[in-house]
Amino acid sequence: MSKVSQIRLFYLQKMELAIHSPLNSWTLLHDFQSYHYNNIAAHLYLLQQANTRLSVRCSNNLINHIIGDSRAIKDTLPLIFLRKYKKILIKYNMLYQEQFISSDGSSLCTWTQFRRRCFASHIKTQTPPKFFQELQGLIIGNTSHSAGPLAAYDHDTE
Repeated sequence: MSKVSQIRLFYLQKMELAIHSPLNSWTLLHDFQSYHYNNIAAHLYLLQQANTRLSVRCSNNLINHIIGDSRAIKDTLPLIFLRKYKKILIKYNMLYQEQFISSDGSSLCTWTQFRRRCFASHIKTQTPPKFFQELQGLIIGNTSHSAGPLAAYDHDTE
C-alpha cells in the first residue's frame, strides 16, 4: 500500500509541474474538480483552502526534490499558460525557466536552440509550435515591461 501511495504522490508532483514533493510545498495549479479523483491531492487542496498550517514530516524517500536550476516555471509563468500547456510541459519535462532561456540568461532561446536541448532532441519540426510562440510572447512582453502579451495572462484570474 505504501508503494502505491508513493507512486501516486510522485505522479501528482509530475502533474503539478512541481520541483518539490506536494507534501513539502503545495501550490494549486487547478480547481478542486481536477483533484477529486486523487485522494492525496484532494486532502492537500482542502487543507490549503481551509488555511490550515500543517507541517508534514516525511521520510527521505518521499521528498523527491528534482534537481535543476534556480527558477521553477511554476513560479515564473502565468497560471493560465501553465494550465493550457501542461501536457506539453510535462512531455518535455520542463520544470525550470533555464530550460528555455539562453545559456547566459539574457534571452529566450530560439526554436533551433530549443530543439537541440537534450529533452527536446527528438523534435523534427522546423517551425515553432503554438506553445513556444506564446512563450516567446510572454518572455518578450515580460522583458519589455509592456502590457502586451502578459495582459491576457493575469496571475489573479481564475
